[in-house]
Amino acid sequence: MLSSLKSAHNLFCDRRFGIETVGEYRPVDTSLYRDANRSGPLGYAILARYIKLLELQPTDTVYDLGCGTGRPLCMIARCDVARCVGVEIDAGLAAIARRNSARLVGRRSEISIVDGDAAELDYRDGTVFWLYNPFGRRTLTMVLDRIHDGIKIAPRAVRFCYVTPEAEEAFISCGWLTRYRSVKPLLHPSCTASFWRSSI
Repeated sequence: MLSSLKSAHNLFCDRRFGIETVGEYRPVDTSLYRDANRSGPLGYAILARYIKLLELQPTDTVYDLGCGTGRPLCMIARCDVARCVGVEIDAGLAAIARRNSARLVGRRSEISIVDGDAAELDYRDGTVFWLYNPFGRRTLTMVLDRIHDGIKIAPRAVRFCYVTPEAEEAFISCGWLTRYRSVKPLLHPSCTASFWRSSI
């Protein structure tokens, strides 16, 4: 019953926002470490809660790493932030995310989609990073290293929301991030999220 209600709510929200994000996909994985995970959107209710907890600011540039079809990206773009960037290894999913970005009702912020491996990108403008378990520890470690390198060049505070944090050890061991919040939804314990921020 709960699952049916959740599915109905997700379809309703998709239609309300003019996008199509329902469904799960196995991305075509051309990444360096071949550790991309399946792509499936987080439910709208939990998504809204986690976005609120990020306390987004008008100066934030938000990266959705492994954005899939773009549900979190689109919902964040309805907030007052400077810019939203989706990163997706699968060209087909990236094309869907672009289509959803173009159709999004109530968009307040610029959206761009980058086709590519998250481990190879430049994040010097990023201040907030959203991850819904997009890849394994090896890629995540590389991503955190690249973000840290960017902070050395362009000093700024950054924060993260990591949903279903299966490779959280990469955060714990990196040495420059502090976990400041963990959330485990009562009805959806598999959708635990950890929130991190830079400590330098």
